[in-house]
Amino acid sequence: MKTGLLHIALLLSCGIASAQGVLDSILRIDTVQVISIVTSGGPPPLQYPFRQQQLDSTDKVFYQASTLGEVLQENTGIYIKSYGSGALSTLGLRGMGASQTKVFWNGIPMNSGMNGTIDLTNLPVSLFEDVAVDLGGNTLKTASGSFGGGISVGSGNPQYTKQLKGLAWYEAGSFGKHNAAVKLEGGSNKVQTKAGFIYRRAQNDFPFTNTTLFGEPTQSQDHAEFEQYAGLFEVYFIPKGKGLLFSNNLAFQSFISKTERNIPPTMLSANTFQAQSDWLGLARLDWEGMTHNGHHLKANATYKFDEINFTSEFPIISSKNQTHSVVSQIEHRKAIFYPGSFEFTTRLEHTSQWAVTNNFDGIKYQPITSLLFNPEYHIGYDRWIVSLILRQELVYNQLSPFLPSLSVRRKFINGLYLSTNIFRNYRYPTLNDRYWSIGGNTDLQQEKGWGTEGKVGYDKSFKKGLKLETSINAYYLDVQNWILWLPESSTGIWTPENVKRVKSRGVEALIKVDGKKNDWTYRITANYHFNKATNETSGGAIGSSEGKLLIYTPQHLGNISGMVGYKGYYLQYRQHLCGKRYITSDNSQQLPAFTTGDLRIGKDFGKKLKGLSLYLAAENLWNAEYQNIAWRPMPGRNFSGGVRYEFAVKKK
Repeated sequence: MKTGLLHIALLLSCGIASAQGVLDSILRIDTVQVISIVTSGGPPPLQYPFRQQQLDSTDKVFYQASTLGEVLQENTGIYIKSYGSGALSTLGLRGMGASQTKVFWNGIPMNSGMNGTIDLTNLPVSLFEDVAVDLGGNTLKTASGSFGGGISVGSGNPQYTKQLKGLAWYEAGSFGKHNAAVKLEGGSNKVQTKAGFIYRRAQNDFPFTNTTLFGEPTQSQDHAEFEQYAGLFEVYFIPKGKGLLFSNNLAFQSFISKTERNIPPTMLSANTFQAQSDWLGLARLDWEGMTHNGHHLKANATYKFDEINFTSEFPIISSKNQTHSVVSQIEHRKAIFYPGSFEFTTRLEHTSQWAVTNNFDGIKYQPITSLLFNPEYHIGYDRWIVSLILRQELVYNQLSPFLPSLSVRRKFINGLYLSTNIFRNYRYPTLNDRYWSIGGNTDLQQEKGWGTEGKVGYDKSFKKGLKLETSINAYYLDVQNWILWLPESSTGIWTPENVKRVKSRGVEALIKVDGKKNDWTYRITANYHFNKATNETSGGAIGSSEGKLLIYTPQHLGNISGMVGYKGYYLQYRQHLCGKRYITSDNSQQLPAFTTGDLRIGKDFGKKLKGLSLYLAAENLWNAEYQNIAWRPMPGRNFSGGVRYEFAVKKK
């Protein structure tokens, strides 16, 4: 039956530029969307109805010196599990774990093949044109295994113009923070080139109150230095169409980051030397073409490399872990425009990944082959959108569970819309789960589950420059065979087992108001997330946690921000709220809720000094003392300031 579906799907298929002015960009720059990397003419891909939230040009300007994790936490209400400034930072959407939430670069998963996670600190957001949050079954269009959703970052679409554009900025701040970057883009109507480089470092020697010591003395964070280099290089080329091809494009894209950090002790431990060095690199070749009769064809190959080198003085540890991946894709897309817009997409993909580490018994290899079939139907200028995703994967030459996803959206003339989605998903055990030299378990089963959601929203543009966007979304997730590392009763060795069943349910709400009157502009944005993720397993080694909330999964998350601008001056304030988090599976210990506020003021000089802008910022303005991870302090009130310059020169 499963093999037959593969054959049926295959047969059916065969038949932004950055804002020139910060304040103006609030109203005149469209929200960013992660779509096809290169546009080769003809109709664009139909947009999936469950894209949830994108960062626009204003957000990217304000957070140009931040990591992806910091931007997501402040702009989307997503909980980021951060160990501190410059330290490990991961995320989990809708109560799911870090290995069950994927981050995609131009449609390619960036998560490590060894542990299934991605450190968001290694991803400086200023090097990505597009940043978007996908929730629910939307991620099945790209990969399996991301139950709650995923994050997409990308290069954006090239603009083939005879223009040279550039950007440079520098920022300095408290606790030895220095950030600098430069980006250039230029070419002709046939060739475009992009290049960027960013450098970040910080001492992170901030003061904190050590509540674990007698008298609760004030100490300085020690041994927490951080340094990072990251860059990108991209080339886009349009050769002449020949023969059956109406047009075609070639592209090369690459991204690399190198992060060096010292790992500070916790409040409870002595100051011993621990350090970590991370490498992350991706390179991609892409071809896209369109025939005269409207068939879109794509082929690409991506190489990904990541390395984590951890050293410890006590206990003595030297662990070097490398993962290599090669991803090849072939895609066909055909659109029919009467009646409505009917599009068929089929993608065949093969991933080969292997790990080189002294923690495995030799080199371990994992092949994954997948086939995607995605018919999508748009009716009456997108009043109705129906999207069906069918995904089948082959892992180690064994068929995975068949993965369907069905989404329906109804849009009304007055701006109101309704949508719903139901899907099935699974996640194969990581290489660490299966092959770790002490404790790995090759008999692990796949995590599998299903989810559904329903959304009501209202988007409306009014006269006099007022725009309103609001939505509320309810969801439910049920995941079985959840993999958890536990100590064996006889040996005490930690080993992974399929022991949990997790249910997650919640509500997400968003409201955004943009407006402009005379020389004044303003924006108000509010996000609120309620999530209840519980362990439903009874008995066994974790029986005491039955019905309890998952650790480090707050029930309440939210932020609210307001911005006002006048003739190039602007003032922004943002307040972030995180509810209490349990740090033990039986919910006997917890971290208290906290709230932080950030303030930013700036000036865009406009015509007088075109392209120049200055800003000052205060983070954690009210000097809140809080912890994201138990016994790891976070910085108090701190300040930063920066200068930014952009230019664009048209070639004759």
